[in-house]
Amino acid sequence: MPLETLNQYTNKVSDLPDKPNTQMTAAELKAQFDAAPEELRVKYNEMVNVLKSSITGDSGAENIGIANISGVAGNTVHGQMKDLFDQLKAVVLGQVPNKSITREKFADGAVDFSPVQKEIANLNLQLAASQLVPSGKTYGWDPTTSFGVIVDFTKGKTTAQLNAGDTSLEGKVTMSEGTFVAGKKVTVLGRNPADDSIVKEQATITSVSPLTISPLVNSYKEGAWIKRTTANNTTNGIVFGGVDDSVINNITDATVVNSAYDTSGNGGRKLVRLSNGWLVSLAIDTTNRVAYFYLSKDNGNTWAQSLSYTGLLSGAHVSMYSHGNFIHVLQVPNTASPYVMQHRPIRISTDGLSLEWFSSWSSVDTGQTAFSGVPSLAINGNYLEAAWASKNSTYPNSFNIRYAKGTINADGSVTWGAVEQWTTFNTSGQDMRNPSIITVNSRPIVIFEHVISSTSYYITAMSPSGMANVPSGSLTKSYSYIQPNTTYAQSTPSAIFVPQEIAIKNTLFANATQGVVATLWHGTDSVDSTRNNVRFSYSLDGGVTWTVQKLTSGNSLDSHFATITANKSGELFALWHGKDSVLSPSSDRIFQMKLSGAWGSKEMVTNVLSQYASSLYDPSFNFESPLFIYKDVANAKVGFCGTWTIGVEAPITENTLRLTLTQQAKEVMTYLHHTASLTATAQVNGNFMDKTTTTEETQFTRVLGSLQDIEIEITLTRSSVDDDITINKILGGVA
Repeated sequence: MPLETLNQYTNKVSDLPDKPNTQMTAAELKAQFDAAPEELRVKYNEMVNVLKSSITGDSGAENIGIANISGVAGNTVHGQMKDLFDQLKAVVLGQVPNKSITREKFADGAVDFSPVQKEIANLNLQLAASQLVPSGKTYGWDPTTSFGVIVDFTKGKTTAQLNAGDTSLEGKVTMSEGTFVAGKKVTVLGRNPADDSIVKEQATITSVSPLTISPLVNSYKEGAWIKRTTANNTTNGIVFGGVDDSVINNITDATVVNSAYDTSGNGGRKLVRLSNGWLVSLAIDTTNRVAYFYLSKDNGNTWAQSLSYTGLLSGAHVSMYSHGNFIHVLQVPNTASPYVMQHRPIRISTDGLSLEWFSSWSSVDTGQTAFSGVPSLAINGNYLEAAWASKNSTYPNSFNIRYAKGTINADGSVTWGAVEQWTTFNTSGQDMRNPSIITVNSRPIVIFEHVISSTSYYITAMSPSGMANVPSGSLTKSYSYIQPNTTYAQSTPSAIFVPQEIAIKNTLFANATQGVVATLWHGTDSVDSTRNNVRFSYSLDGGVTWTVQKLTSGNSLDSHFATITANKSGELFALWHGKDSVLSPSSDRIFQMKLSGAWGSKEMVTNVLSQYASSLYDPSFNFESPLFIYKDVANAKVGFCGTWTIGVEAPITENTLRLTLTQQAKEVMTYLHHTASLTATAQVNGNFMDKTTTTEETQFTRVLGSLQDIEIEITLTRSSVDDDITINKILGGVA
């Protein structure tokens, strides 16, 4: 959108009557004084968003004017930059006559990339790669794009043991990326079944249907890699790969505890993962008002009670969130009114075998006369953000949203700041409940349900700044309506924030320059007015605007109490409990759906009466099926489910990199840029290439006898598996 001027203020102080105190309330007068600066703040933020935009056709540079420059077209910064680049491209690319690059120009010491040529190659990599090399005179690759060269990351993993002498791979390989080509070399890398040592060898794909290979020299355990390139492709560049020692951990029905304790409260987490890989779950004995903390050190297969807290206020007002190897707990003890909200950390015990309480209980909030629902926690760097719904003597008639921020100290303890009253309603029947707090680029957002006398319902997002509406009346922070006013009940939101670098892996969020705020809740509507259905909404602009989808439908059976999570691949998952007319018409089950570009079909996860799923959310963690605990009513227990990959690659010191050029050549030069010193050799079509090196650059050249297809094989060697080396650029030229 273009930059717009603010020609005048909507509400000015000069518009006030001469004696406003006789005509206006104090709140109205304050709002009038705040209106102009708030309007200026909104307009300023709109301007910043325009200037920061990277959307093609509406980027910041396309909205900034610039004076005319002779010989350069365009009246915006973007327009003139594009014209300059097109002119530069016309000069340096596609204009070199054939055969003007002679054999002598590829002689030892004669071929080198000057800084200017390297920058040209950078431009080639970063801007419109498919149009940059019409004659194929140069080629390049970096983690974001490539032209004129294919770094071949085709790979598959064996599903059965391979033995020395084997040639058939048919039915024994699951492809992870790409498709093998007959006649191409591959590297087989894995562990020897006899002694578990690492073994590898080069082989040739001899046929693809059926899939066959040249006779193997070694034997390999199931799970060996067959790769064209053994190095790994990452967002930062090519790094050393190794032997895959990972396995799929599929837990379908583990028992956390043989009691059907409460796991409800989807706005506050009940399952977390520590940095050391331990899983910790929280379940509530509501009868005896005890919070139990259960620990699994074997990836969810077995669980044992580690800690407990006796003396909760009725209502199970307790939740937790992890930070490194610490867990932060919020709860309300069963004391005489007025009540307090308390916090205490949990850490790994000093013997390293279990968990222990750390520090002592500290008061986050005091003087509250009632609490509603579960408190919610989120981590913001070295800060802990908390939100809850409560009543107090100032606002005794309504549950309101309160917020506090704590500083996480070096020892894991937390120093809490002053509590903020984010809503100030005080009318019986008008309540703010079930908050779910997240942090969006260091800014807290609280998403909650807003009920007015059981006739008006909202799902509202509130933050100190950056939302669609300025503070108004009893909403003391900026806010947006996710679900605007409706006469149909809406309840229990569960929210997450997915960072930009993860969100864009999901094609639905490809333009998520600010990350994704996503939330689930349940409610009714004019179509399904008597039964709850799950709803989903997301925002790509930090909570200003929202897209709403209805995930389930039906007016005879409920789908409700949803929890949301996402994995490292940017896939979102919704879990809830309810009935299904076909799968489970008479009793509740846990169901899930996955969002990967679009929402998939509904799947039933449990096959007995079960309720109140609470999912793990850790965007640095990858899983195939979400990790969650739930209340297994049928078997009187708390259950755990999840499918994810455990284990890591065993590092090795030698990798192979295979490149294919998209144009024939008889003279080839290849240049590697890497972050640290390494040893490298290269062959082009089986012929060793001449090499020159520096600490962070390696250059190869070779003159061939005739024009031919080009495949380059580079062997990379590092001194130690501890050497952290990245190849962040491959450049080259052909003739």
